Amino acid sequence: VVLTGGGAFLSDADRLASRVYGVPCEVGHPRNISGLATATEGPGFSTPLGMIRYGFATSRRERRAGSLKDIFRGLFAR
Repeated sequence: VVLTGGGAFLSDADRLASRVYGVPCEVGHPRNISGLATATEGPGFSTPLGMIRYGFATSRRERRAGSLKDIFRGLFAR
């Protein structure tokens, strides 16, 4: 289990979660994202940053899966 969000800042949250769920738990931090301010490197921002990365990856896959006509339509529809 990976703990994210502001609740992950609570003292010993990972040990408590491990006891409650009976599996190893750790506090999540954003990875492989450059240019972050120090304030956004903690677990409080790991969820929204992960959602943004997922959104970009998903939109790229959907664009690749479309036809050439759809690609051009998307480029010139702006």
